[in-house]
Amino acid sequence: MKNNVVKLTERKEIAAPSYLDGVDLSTLNREMQTGYFPSCHDGLEYRLWLPEFKNCCVTLILDKALEKARATSGTILCCTNESCPVEHDMALGTLEMQSSGITYVGSFQHQEMDVMVLNVDMDQAKKEIAVPDDPFTGFKWYHPEAPRHFAPVHYLPAESLGGRVSLSFAVCGEFNLYMYFVKDGETTLEGFFSKGFCCK
Repeated sequence: MKNNVVKLTERKEIAAPSYLDGVDLSTLNREMQTGYFPSCHDGLEYRLWLPEFKNCCVTLILDKALEKARATSGTILCCTNESCPVEHDMALGTLEMQSSGITYVGSFQHQEMDVMVLNVDMDQAKKEIAVPDDPFTGFKWYHPEAPRHFAPVHYLPAESLGGRVSLSFAVCGEFNLYMYFVKDGETTLEGFFSKGFCCK
């Protein structure tokens, strides 16, 4: 029997990967900057504000992008060009439960910039994803007077979003989001997804 309440993911501090030594993320971010129009890795599909997530999530479908990159797994680095935690604008708490083939690894600071690390693995794709009943539950600042560690959820077939591997996350605030992909066994950052958000 499925649980109708799922544990929220908590932030975990990790060391920055050695392949970032000497990498200027600020410069890479400027090169990816496209304002409010999304920029995507070849093959990456994105869906904004799907009603399945109460119209406040970005959903990335990774199947074709992984195929074109000739990869079945890798790492996604997420940053906002700011030192405050990425999860202030991009909900961490519910990210794993409502994604398929995605695992949160941890977060670190690099050049006074916070970076969230996600693992992508096609072999970890789910049949169903857990969607929080309240889309803002995944933000730590939401209802700070009543800290919650679990979220009421309902379930959807993972492939109903358009692919086996998907990354869905709630967003809130005004910020620029930059994502980079690193193939397993490699050290090169590839621009994966970027978009500016305003009062969402």
